[in-house]
Amino acid sequence: MYLFVVNPASGHGLGHQTWQFTEKLLRGQEVSHRVIFTTQGDPVGDRLKRMLDQLAPKAVVVVGGDGTVNEVGGILAGSSVPLGLIPAGRGNDFALAHRIPLHPEQALKRILEDRPVWQDTADLGFRKMIGFMGAGFDAVVADTVNRNRPNRWLGRLTYGLEAIKALRGFRPHRLELTVDGEKQEHDGVWLVAVTNIPNYAGGMKICPGAVPDDGKLDICLVKDLAASRFLRVFPKVYGGKHAGDPSVHFLRGTDIHIHSEEPVMLHVDGEVVGRVPVRIRVQPKSLMVL
Repeated sequence: MYLFVVNPASGHGLGHQTWQFTEKLLRGQEVSHRVIFTTQGDPVGDRLKRMLDQLAPKAVVVVGGDGTVNEVGGILAGSSVPLGLIPAGRGNDFALAHRIPLHPEQALKRILEDRPVWQDTADLGFRKMIGFMGAGFDAVVADTVNRNRPNRWLGRLTYGLEAIKALRGFRPHRLELTVDGEKQEHDGVWLVAVTNIPNYAGGMKICPGAVPDDGKLDICLVKDLAASRFLRVFPKVYGGKHAGDPSVHFLRGTDIHIHSEEPVMLHVDGEVVGRVPVRIRVQPKSLMVL
């Protein structure tokens, strides 16, 4: 039996449509399943934990985007229950990183093939990180995207367009970054991204060398970037070609602290969760993914 967690509102309604289509497939193939629906302001965590205990499902399958993957993956991390995904979000970065098909029928076929692999997660103390997080400019953009209702047909272009709009009001930060005990102080910081997959924000290859199961977290630090140069550097991120720019710095580690006396916004898997300080510790091969 498969347990589905459906976010009907993901992708501005794409989750609802995707589930309707998927449910027909499940019935047609006589796949035993149960479903939980999650909505904003009604976390699925307690219900999911109860059903995991009661039903012992073969896998838990998310129908939604990266935010719902974070919510469900954070509960499954450390267990032997695999996570499946039928993508229905705006960015679908987790799906992109794991080469999960965007079409529901193909994604379901992959899930039913039952070939799980292990990937790392990270612990932030107050929640898990499944794929990526960031502090600074990228969190500001994520906040704008989540609060507004852009045209869903723009898909991954949404993040890029909102990033350009956010340029005018953004001011870089001063912060401390400590990686495996080595502290660094930086001025003029635009963002610090920490990932265990290469991409975030709708396909931007922010950490192109990141590997989901190597026991390390990849860090991209962007600083000393004049706004006038942003429009030249920004498009390169989609192909991971920003690595040669002098404003872009890469690090790797297992235990990362981000601290600032300024109010620096923080997002985890695309959902804004507050502000720094934050400590991120890798949890090697802690989540099974179908």
